[in-house]
Amino acid sequence: MSEFYEGREKVVRVRYNKGSNLLSISRNTWEVLLKKAGAEIISGIKLRNATAYLLSESSLFVWDDHLMLKTCGTPTPLALVQALGPLVGVRGVLYQHGAFLKPSQQQHGYRTSGEVHHEIKKLAHLLPLPFSPLPTLFDDGSFEYHTANKRDNLAPFIDLKISDISPSCHYNNARSKDHLSQMFTELFNRPNTPAWSVDLYHFDPCGFSLNALDPSGLRYTTVHVTPELKFSYASFETNDIHLLMRQLGSIVRLFGPGKVDVSIFWPDRLERRALLRKLDKFLARSMPVNKGLKTILYRFTNKL
Repeated sequence: MSEFYEGREKVVRVRYNKGSNLLSISRNTWEVLLKKAGAEIISGIKLRNATAYLLSESSLFVWDDHLMLKTCGTPTPLALVQALGPLVGVRGVLYQHGAFLKPSQQQHGYRTSGEVHHEIKKLAHLLPLPFSPLPTLFDDGSFEYHTANKRDNLAPFIDLKISDISPSCHYNNARSKDHLSQMFTELFNRPNTPAWSVDLYHFDPCGFSLNALDPSGLRYTTVHVTPELKFSYASFETNDIHLLMRQLGSIVRLFGPGKVDVSIFWPDRLERRALLRKLDKFLARSMPVNKGLKTILYRFTNKL
């Protein structure tokens, strides 16, 4: 029997003051900071405008004035924000985590919304504006905290949270790890367009992580898979709407999900509504009723 692993992720997104120059922070320094959060660097992609690190448990993306740390398992991502805080000025923070299957196995400070609230309060001295006094709660049991000025200080993203992965999906029936790597890498290769930089890792005995950056470093994608059937979970996050819409069919075929939640922060209201309409129609068409689509949950982390 597989040992339980929590694929549902904790995510912290931080915007720092302009000129913070996070990209000047060395890999060695990030390794020290991440150790405080219970994660280690496996490999990385370093471009002029961005750095992406694959971690022992998910990913860290760094730009000049903002970062995104996504962790599955039991790391404590807010510890990174606290450790980095004295070095650079913070403008805004968004913290989210999913509804854990086994919250009692998380580290102290992350098992309940009350514990997380206590951890959030530790960051108060770093912030120009307070966090929301209470978390925003969602129907599936997940929640988020955010600073009051999040609309201006967070970068757009779309995060597909995929659970109940089908035993017969392409991911679970790949001929080999090389074949699986090829399937994912092909998502980012189009004729007559510059190739993305892709960094991927197969965990032993199972599990998969991928980071990708476009040549400019401004567009990113990150994928994480916990394939064990009893607690299967995958996430596909990007800030490239066109890539997502182009490859949505491939993503559905890769995982054959029984449930898809969509977390989105997209300040342009018209673009956001158009995207959600397309997602809704596509997922309804691509996931047959007998496949067992349970819910599609849209989270508006900016209620405009």
